[in-house]
Amino acid sequence: MSISREIIDLESAVDRPDEAGAAAAAIAKARAARRFTRLPFDGTARLFSSTQMWETAVLDLSLRGVLVQRPEAWDGKLKANFRLELRLAGTAIISMAVTLANVGDEQLGFKIEHLDWNSFGHLKRLIELNLGDSESLFLELSALGGGETQKR
Repeated sequence: MSISREIIDLESAVDRPDEAGAAAAAIAKARAARRFTRLPFDGTARLFSSTQMWETAVLDLSLRGVLVQRPEAWDGKLKANFRLELRLAGTAIISMAVTLANVGDEQLGFKIEHLDWNSFGHLKRLIELNLGDSESLFLELSALGGGETQKR
């Protein structure tokens, strides 16, 4: 088969992907659009509204958001403000102001609005340890600031 024939075959496959291919393409596109790495997190958190508190499991987190298991008796409203406290090993707590960004049957997604300096330091270190290199952390922090980064 010639190279030009291979290119035409690849283009045909892209134009008419099967269902599995379409799903994989959608996932790849979403990952490419994501500016922040989501890290799996096996831990618990407390979620506070102005009148209630829920215990929940944290599923993953990034520098911009947190995904948690939907607590029983959940009655929070979309775009409402909450405070989330993640408990780390020892006495460290990451406390953050969050906004409810999406609600699923079993999960809640929150956008991080504000972190104090100590909490930001703990979160940054946690992400750095999971990413495994400082260059990846630099790219994450640059994206957090909204600025463009340049490779050195």
